[in-house]
Amino acid sequence: MKKKSLIFVLILVVIVLIGLFLIKGGKRTDVFLQSYVISEDGKIAKLKVGVSSSSGYVRKMEVEEKGNQQYVTFYSTFGINQKWGAKDEFELELNPACDEIYFNQGENNAQLVLQKNDENEWEQSSKQSKPDESNAEKMKIALSLEDKVDDNTAWCGTFNLIWNDLKNDLAKQDIVFTPQPKIVENLNKGTFNSSHLAEESYYKVYGTPSLELKAQIEKAILEKFNETSDILDDFDWNQYHPQDYFLYAMLKKEFEFPNVFTELENGQFGKYENVKYFGIDETTEEQVRNQVEVLYYDSKENFAVKLLTKTNDEVIIARGNTKDTFGEMYQEILQKNENYDGNHEFSEGDVLQVPNIQFDLKEEIREVENQEYEFSDGTEHYIEKALQTIQFELDKKGGKIKSEAGMMTRTLSMKEPGEPRNFVVDDTFTIFLKEQEKELPYFAAKIADITNVQKDAQK
Repeated sequence: MKKKSLIFVLILVVIVLIGLFLIKGGKRTDVFLQSYVISEDGKIAKLKVGVSSSSGYVRKMEVEEKGNQQYVTFYSTFGINQKWGAKDEFELELNPACDEIYFNQGENNAQLVLQKNDENEWEQSSKQSKPDESNAEKMKIALSLEDKVDDNTAWCGTFNLIWNDLKNDLAKQDIVFTPQPKIVENLNKGTFNSSHLAEESYYKVYGTPSLELKAQIEKAILEKFNETSDILDDFDWNQYHPQDYFLYAMLKKEFEFPNVFTELENGQFGKYENVKYFGIDETTEEQVRNQVEVLYYDSKENFAVKLLTKTNDEVIIARGNTKDTFGEMYQEILQKNENYDGNHEFSEGDVLQVPNIQFDLKEEIREVENQEYEFSDGTEHYIEKALQTIQFELDKKGGKIKSEAGMMTRTLSMKEPGEPRNFVVDDTFTIFLKEQEKELPYFAAKIADITNVQKDAQK
């Protein structure tokens, strides 16, 4: 009888273990790269990873090589939300021929996390985002005007403002990680700064993190912008060292067109239908045409126009940009405008068609987190958390933008116009916002997937 009972218990244990494996011991598709270190001989990459889900842990990884690429698959711990066997640091043997590393995130879906740059050095991919995002074409955030951008990307200068304060006021030197990511090199350039904004359009501050500082920020943005924060509650305000710092910035602008543009019939944008548009057609009054300036027109796929507002904000919309960064795109527009000897007035018979835009982005900037760097006095620090938001709307009446950036740092101890021109923005385009007389824009976006900015658009 005892022998039978023992056999029964063993069978039961095996069944339970198999059940646990099937429940939670399988592949994880929500793993992201937090930070990494390459060994001096270049043969090992030490990876620190996290999971975007609120539950579960990683226990092991497997690597598959495909040509010059290595694909990493992660596996969950056994049991429901059990820490037994959990790891967040792994060593990856690097094939000398490899120049791209991907994390598998489901069937036929992998995300690039590390890649070699032109100097044959490893750097974290700027394309990495939280893997639980349901839309593969979701809008992304670029950190600098010098960052290379893909379609469906937006930039706003708030993160540059706090990075400048970190570099210039606190560290008093460039921020240097090991290895140094390209995005950090670009941030250190400080191309965009507060001189490109009117003082009434932004607020920024830094100090030792405390509940008092949090309350100070909340009071300031309420008084200046009548706004509340979407990011302050995401930071830890309770534990801090006197040499810890929190840096914060908010940009808020609203603008109206002098006259309301015509609401046009819904149309197509690329492969999407039922897209809302505003602009100018044969029914539009003359005074509306006068608030549009043609920067250049080469064809209906290659042009740029400026929409004037009641304030000092200018909306620049362009198609046909060929450059890789928002900074280069903007300079390309300026150069083409300077060389254009055609008609800069919006003539009778010209057509303007601009899609309504509305998006709300919030990203944690993991590429700069948990990597050590030094202040000029030799003290070592790391960025515990960095966040940025961009909210933008544009329609026939005008537009508005709100952007926040926060960072918690810790210490360790040309053609002539002939026939009517069609300024129809019905496929991939870029948009910039700038203040009059300022050298650089304070906002940019490149939009290819209209469903990111119009929820009613249909495929």
